[in-house]
Amino acid sequence: MSLFGPKEPCPHCGRKVSKPKDPAEFLCPHCGQPGPWATEDDIARWRARTEARARYQELLEGITLAALPAGGDDSSLVAVREAAAYSSEELRSINMAAFRPVAQAAVADDIMTPEESAHLKGAMAALGITWADVGQVDPGLLDRAAVSEINGGQIPEVSSPHILPKKARSCITNVRRLS
Repeated sequence: MSLFGPKEPCPHCGRKVSKPKDPAEFLCPHCGQPGPWATEDDIARWRARTEARARYQELLEGITLAALPAGGDDSSLVAVREAAAYSSEELRSINMAAFRPVAQAAVADDIMTPEESAHLKGAMAALGITWADVGQVDPGLLDRAAVSEINGGQIPEVSSPHILPKKARSCITNVRRLS
């Protein structure tokens, strides 16, 4: 027995692994696969999660503007995403990486049709992301999408429009009278 507790060789990479203090940390720190201290249940959960993650990646690779319903209701994507058990950080990164080429294709010609806009919103709903998320990760893409929507005739609604104060309006009126 070593100074840091018992060690066993990993069944996958062969390197000696110390017994973890927390039984939930059963993965080998060297190869990322179930180590010698993993139970059969741990291995089964790890396999299911790994398979779900591979399936989720396959589904993401198939995302295009034409492949998504306009409503974004892709229950298979949601079910697989839940089984994959990604952390919120991992999921956001993966989903943004999948969304970016779809959005870039929609804004490539600088004109976004209402159909493209609906499909983009569907992709966002299916991936669980918002325009605010896009703006944090890729502000240039957010700007291009906004300009493309306007170029396509879709004027955004402004929740709190800036209205000229009364004093400024009277100045504009006076300037018009002088002209």
